[in-house]
Amino acid sequence: MFSKFNIKTLVIVFAVLLAVVVASELFDSGKSRNFRKVISELVPEEVTKLEVTPRGATESYTIERVGDDWQIVTAAGSFVADPNAATSMLETLKLLKPERVVGTKESKWQSLELVDSLASRVRAFAGKKVLTDLMVGKFDYSQPTDPRQQQGKMTSYVRLTNEPESYAVDGFMSMTFNRKPEELRNRSLTSVNKTDITRIQFNYGNETFVLEKQNENWLAGGVMADSAQVADYLGTVARLNSSEFAEAPKTGTPSQSIVLEGNNFSAVQLDAYADAMGVVIGSSANKGTWFTDANDLFNRVFVSKEQFLAVKIVE
Repeated sequence: MFSKFNIKTLVIVFAVLLAVVVASELFDSGKSRNFRKVISELVPEEVTKLEVTPRGATESYTIERVGDDWQIVTAAGSFVADPNAATSMLETLKLLKPERVVGTKESKWQSLELVDSLASRVRAFAGKKVLTDLMVGKFDYSQPTDPRQQQGKMTSYVRLTNEPESYAVDGFMSMTFNRKPEELRNRSLTSVNKTDITRIQFNYGNETFVLEKQNENWLAGGVMADSAQVADYLGTVARLNSSEFAEAPKTGTPSQSIVLEGNNFSAVQLDAYADAMGVVIGSSANKGTWFTDANDLFNRVFVSKEQFLAVKIVE
């Protein structure tokens, strides 16, 4: 009886131990597949620098925080960055979660375009500390399966640089990170609401005049202005953008300038510099950035007083 009891006990103990071993293996196996729930998580306000290497590029560039602004730094020089570009990158990296794991080995990287030669790479820093180091690869788009859906599904594939796993994430990340530095420059000359503008001073060398709002009327050089002409002009100068960048002017004195003043914004001065190479235009709202006279920018901004007058002056 004692022997039978020992055998029975040993069988039970063996079964329990076997169950423990199997459970442990299953747990370890599950643990090995307990992949990241978060790929990237950072506090945007703590980020001081983003280092970006676009797909196929041999050199990186950085987007660095300078006070409340961002600056692009390349081998060719430094430029004012579009603040929306930096914000978009930070918001993407702020909390990046995988939808699923698509690969666990390096052999999967090539098909997902996550090898160095095919991927874009972005690193976020807080001082010298690396907060995240991400490779951005292939992008897929699938048509909506439900006719009630207007937009299909956008999927990007990413991996952390020092880990073998590849992940699928929601969104078109290449549009954010696979961009050349010139595409991220600040293109804005002015960005105000035209209804906030109340006064514009024009300085054209020997000729100066003021366009200003008095009560509900606009006066140009003290003469009643054509409201439709004024409205068209305000719509033009309130939000000016250009992608045609230029080198800094060689001369130190602008040939023409205007100053926008009004409510809810700081005064903005636009300057035009003319030399043998042509006209270069700059804005106090985007210091250090210069634009060519592409798309007739000069003639659209630096207009004559007569353009505003309801009754044209005939000399």
